[in-house]
Amino acid sequence: MRAHSNRPRLRGDGRVFRRGRVYWIAYCCRLDGKVREVRETAKTDDENEAWAVLARRIGKARDPKTDFDPRADKITFDELAALKRMFSIAVQTRKGFRYRPYLPLLAEDNARDGFLEPADFEVVRTYLPPDVADAATFAYLTGWRKGEVKTLEWRDVDLRAGMIRLRAENSKNKRPRLIALRGELLDVIQQRASLRRLDCLRVFHRNGKPVGNFRKAWLAACRKAGQAGRLFHDMRRSAIRNMVRAGVPERVAMAISGHRTRSVFDRYNITSEADVAAAVERTSAYVVEQRRAEPGVSPLSDNSRTTAATERAVGRAGD
Repeated sequence: MRAHSNRPRLRGDGRVFRRGRVYWIAYCCRLDGKVREVRETAKTDDENEAWAVLARRIGKARDPKTDFDPRADKITFDELAALKRMFSIAVQTRKGFRYRPYLPLLAEDNARDGFLEPADFEVVRTYLPPDVADAATFAYLTGWRKGEVKTLEWRDVDLRAGMIRLRAENSKNKRPRLIALRGELLDVIQQRASLRRLDCLRVFHRNGKPVGNFRKAWLAACRKAGQAGRLFHDMRRSAIRNMVRAGVPERVAMAISGHRTRSVFDRYNITSEADVAAAVERTSAYVVEQRRAEPGVSPLSDNSRTTAATERAVGRAGD
């Protein structure tokens, strides 16, 4: 573990500090001709990941080949889309706007590409500690974020009704979510219920203590399973794609995973080479099936061609 982030060498090294449940980074770069301090969220509750984010940002700030400006990252595709929606509502409700101004959207070039096929995840799970394996399985089946899984408490679980409710305060988008316990997901929760402790509120715990940072255990399991470099967040990506493949309506899949905007959901619903191959196979099968179902024009035989030619010649002579 690195030294505590509250240290004086800000100008060269930057620092990492915590605000609530997530880590933030601070570093210096040149803005408008002056060296200024920049603070931004690392979007993670893992300190090591936060240091990695800091190193990347400092690398960009020091690269003379890039025109680095951290303020450019403040406006995202989703925020511009939300702004367009706000103007549309203002026009519809006649709140001082007669028309919606033109807002060009940013190009989406941040499609996520990390995921685990069900068979690959099953191998990774065998190398995980039992408590982490249960949390990973829950994330793989629901698409919930790591923080949402780790903060799930027994008061959120209704085994009798077979339902789980994610409270708004534990949801990243601050909206509650409801999910039904069925199949393997029910098995996971029943397994956790057998390990429930009265001195611990959390569903996923380690000997009565909240599950903390298990990054090393996760990376080690992925390496042993031949899936080195996979992130725990890939469980979220994988769950979404599995839902779509299983035929779950996208609106329902978004309700389960907690995606509020379609654009973000689409970036997680990744198409793989196997998806493309399956699509070609289905298309070919459809064409063959339709060809057999609909009678077509049979090719002319040699005799038919001769007869047709004779008839045309007779017709021209008659004319």
